[in-house]
Amino acid sequence: MEQSRARSLLTANQMNNENETAPVRAVSETIADAMRIKGINAEKLAQVTGISERFVALIVGDHTEKLPAAPYLHGYLVRIGEALGIDGEELWREFLARETDIPRSGANDRLPGNAKKIIFGRSAIIGSVAVLAILLYVTFRLPWFFGKPDLKLSFDEATLTIATSTFVVQGSADTDGALSVNGEDVYPNPDGTFSKTLTLAPGFNTVTVRVKRLLGAPNEIVRQVFFNDETASSTPASTTRTTAPEEITPDEAPTGTENSEPIQ
Repeated sequence: MEQSRARSLLTANQMNNENETAPVRAVSETIADAMRIKGINAEKLAQVTGISERFVALIVGDHTEKLPAAPYLHGYLVRIGEALGIDGEELWREFLARETDIPRSGANDRLPGNAKKIIFGRSAIIGSVAVLAILLYVTFRLPWFFGKPDLKLSFDEATLTIATSTFVVQGSADTDGALSVNGEDVYPNPDGTFSKTLTLAPGFNTVTVRVKRLLGAPNEIVRQVFFNDETASSTPASTTRTTAPEEITPDEAPTGTENSEPIQ
């Protein structure tokens, strides 16, 4: 429906040409009427066509003395016609039929392809700034992505000797990495601190603490913990021997009359 109305406007413009009315003004009015039908303004038309909003306003406002040379104006009218659903070539012919003051470069007056000026809209500028910000962020964060994550233990000794069978591994690690102690996953606190209780065997025990991000090399610390098992040894229990009483035979039993005087 909108394209039909726009074509009707162009037909009316051609009829005015036959009556020798003001042709340039008619072309401007045709474009302005088509813009009203489409419901777009000069700013929107400039974004759709890639033409500077200043030149769109000059064309619609009938300021022909400030318009660019014919090759450029030809291309502008063609693109405006495509955006509004009207014949841009016909607009150009109507414009040339009565406007002789604009500079010309030849019979065809085509806009050179390498002379098109790209007008970046607001969204294009925002997109470019966003891409630049992402590139800067990635550049500054490359050491973090590919570097070793932080890892510290609460003890610096390469070998520890303890007298208990349990040992608590404590330290701090990068919370963005996967942490493990002797192959078992450990989940650090929000501040990065962690602890893990291990059960030791008598003698030397290897403690391996490892943290790794998705990218980059892991950070690993290996320590030896010696469990001195002296306290586990026990002394033999003391025993008390109990001797049973000797058995007395009747012959050996005392009579109670030995060394006694007879009763008078």
